[in-house]
Amino acid sequence: ETSDEEDGEDSSTGPMTPQFGPGLGRLVASSGEMSERTLGTLDAREVVEYAVYLGIDVASEGGLLWIAEEGMRAGLPEGYTEHLDDDGTPYYVHDQTGTSIWEHPLDQHYRALVARHRAETAQARGALAGGAR
Repeated sequence: ETSDEEDGEDSSTGPMTPQFGPGLGRLVASSGEMSERTLGTLDAREVVEYAVYLGIDVASEGGLLWIAEEGMRAGLPEGYTEHLDDDGTPYYVHDQTGTSIWEHPLDQHYRALVARHRAETAQARGALAGGAR
């Protein structure tokens, strides 16, 4: 038998709340441990929260949510390890250089992917508008 704390739930509040913000590029449970949901089925609310963190306007750019889902499922790139500071906030260390960063090493990649798809969409819309004359 497991306690509520062990299985990731607090009986008074339900499942742990995901947190996003500066330096928190992945789903992090309030206890500071990675949620098992990053490996299994993702909660739609969590995908939307990460999408917003990446800068996706979910109301007008719903077609880009797949990028957020992919980003949440992504592990650490080779050569990085995750650590927790005294407050339980994750940070990432590059094993060879010893350099530490607060943001998940792949967050910038997913922001760039969002920007590229926005540009491609804008270009396609421009081409359609130009051809509609």
